[in-house]
Amino acid sequence: MAGKKKKRRPGGFTMLEASICLFIVAMVAGFTFVSVSHLLPKIKFKSQASDIKRMFELASHSASQTPRRYGVMVDFMVNACILYEVNTSQPYSENFETLRDEDIMDIVYLSQDCQLYYVQFDDSEETIDATAETGRAFFVAGRAGWDYGGKVVFFDNEGMLHSILIQRLGNNIQMYDYDVMIPQPVFNLPF
Repeated sequence: MAGKKKKRRPGGFTMLEASICLFIVAMVAGFTFVSVSHLLPKIKFKSQASDIKRMFELASHSASQTPRRYGVMVDFMVNACILYEVNTSQPYSENFETLRDEDIMDIVYLSQDCQLYYVQFDDSEETIDATAETGRAFFVAGRAGWDYGGKVVFFDNEGMLHSILIQRLGNNIQMYDYDVMIPQPVFNLPF
């Protein structure tokens, strides 16, 4: 018996061992995807809402640093926000149908995860939504601030309302996780 040699198995995994490892890895990946997939619409919503806020901040900041005027058009018909430079050499029609491509600086198209609801200006008289005649709202900023302040209200895929508040003076653009009230002026001052 001393002269008998043992047969060695070749090194590596058997097909059964490899299959079990692949099955375990697939199960872990499946559980991870299921637990994270419900967060994807929320992440997409936050990203698009931040893009809208950034667009208002960019228009306000650019207008305060240059003699040019900048605007943000909220377009309910295509569910988008458009940042543009107001071109004073090109007369615009009443509802900005002639907004030229070269004046457009940025466009944010919103998905089903971030739907525009309405715009209310700080004069509390004009509210624009998808049922309005033009379906567009315009915020224009100059060196001294915004022509009109107001709020842009939108909702996420769960129907929760969120808003961006645009104040007339300064570059103070704020985002809220609810439909914020526009601050009203105080007329009964004691002096």
